[in-house]
Amino acid sequence: MKWKNIHGTGDNQASKSWLEVWKERTGHKSTPLCGRKGCGNVATLGGHVKKVDSSDNSWYLLPLCDSCNKLEDAFEKKESIPVAPAAK
Repeated sequence: MKWKNIHGTGDNQASKSWLEVWKERTGHKSTPLCGRKGCGNVATLGGHVKKVDSSDNSWYLLPLCDSCNKLEDAFEKKESIPVAPAAK
């Protein structure tokens, strides 16, 4: 499955960082590596992403490094890194 960044979501800032929200919703305690397949950087934020070529228009959180959060093209995510719903 391919994923794509949703840009312009900075105004939707939660009271805590989106990476912290991702940790709470997935049960992860430590900061993971970036969730984009092929990237070995440490995640610096919780990026808003959506599925590509899917009828599911929901927004999800995925830990990403700053560089991968700026990507315009669709990408694959690491299977070991789960997404979390962006809204509850």
